[in-house]
Amino acid sequence: MDKKIFLAYLVSAVFVIALFSFFDASKVIGTILTFDLFLFGLILFLYLLIFVSKAIIWKLIVDPFEKISLEKSFYSLNIGFFANLILPLRAGEFVRAYLLSKFTSLQKSVALSTVIVNRVIEVIFLLISFFIGLLALPTISAEITTLIYLISILFVFLILVFVFSQKIIFLAKKIRIERFIPKNFSHILKNLISGGAALRKKRSIFLIALHSIVNVLLHIAIYYVGAIGFGLDLDFTQLFFILSLSTLSALIPSSPGYLGTFQAAFVASFVSLGLDAQTGLAMSIVLHLGSFVSTITLGLYSAHKLGIEISKVFSQTKN
Repeated sequence: MDKKIFLAYLVSAVFVIALFSFFDASKVIGTILTFDLFLFGLILFLYLLIFVSKAIIWKLIVDPFEKISLEKSFYSLNIGFFANLILPLRAGEFVRAYLLSKFTSLQKSVALSTVIVNRVIEVIFLLISFFIGLLALPTISAEITTLIYLISILFVFLILVFVFSQKIIFLAKKIRIERFIPKNFSHILKNLISGGAALRKKRSIFLIALHSIVNVLLHIAIYYVGAIGFGLDLDFTQLFFILSLSTLSALIPSSPGYLGTFQAAFVASFVSLGLDAQTGLAMSIVLHLGSFVSTITLGLYSAHKLGIEISKVFSQTKN
C-alpha cells in the first residue's frame, strides 16, 4: 500500500479509536436511535438540493470553455463525489475531471482546472462561514486567528491566480520562463491555471457567488434539522461555526469519506461552544450517514443514467 494512503487510513483509525475511547458507544448509539426518521428524510432531500446547487456552480465555471448541460454536470459531479467515498486522497476530483473531458472537447488538464477552481471557491465560502461562526465564541486564541488568516490568504491568492491567469501566462511568455520548464509540463500548467475564465465575467461571478451562498445556507439547514432532532437550540452563528469547522476537517488527510476527522471536528466544535460532546458525536454520525446515503444513491443513479460502469471509470481515471 502507498505510504500516503496508509497514512490517510491511519489518521482516520486514530481519530475513531480516540473518540470511542472517550465516549460510551452504547450511549451514543442510543442517542442516535432517538433521531426522527422524518427529519432524516428531510436531511436526505436537502442533500439532493445541495448536489443540484453544486452542479449549477460547476456548470457556470465550465461554460466559458464549452457549454454543458446541467444534467451532465449533475451526473459527473455525483459520480465524482461517490468516488471520494471509495478512493483515497480525494481521487474523485480526478474522476469528475475525467468524465467532463469525455463529455466535452476539453483537455483533461483544463477539466481538472475547473474542478480545482470549484473547490477553491467552496473553501473560500467555508472560511467566510467560519468567520461568521467565530462570533459564537467568547474568546479566540491568537494562534487560531493567525492560522485562519493564513489559510484565507492562501485561498484568496489561488483565486487571484485563476482570475488573472491570462496576464500571468502573458508575463511568463514575456520573460521566456518556458526555457526553464519542460514543454509538456508548461502546456499542462497553462491549462491548469486557465480554469478561472468564469471569474473574469461580472455576471458569472454574481451567479457563482449567489449559488455558493445558497449552497452554504442549504448546509446550515441540514445542521439546523440535525440540531432539532437532538433537541438542541443553536443560533445561526453556532451553526456556521460547527458547519465550517466540520467541513474544513476534510482538508486533513484521512480515509475516503473523511471518517473520524469529520466526527472529531464536530465534537471539537461542540466542546468549544460549551455543548454536550456526546450529542455532538451522535449528530455528526447522523449527518455523515445522511451524506453517505445521498452520495452513494446519487452516484449509482448517475452512473446508470450515463450508462457507464463505475469500476471502468475508476480504472481509466487511474491510468
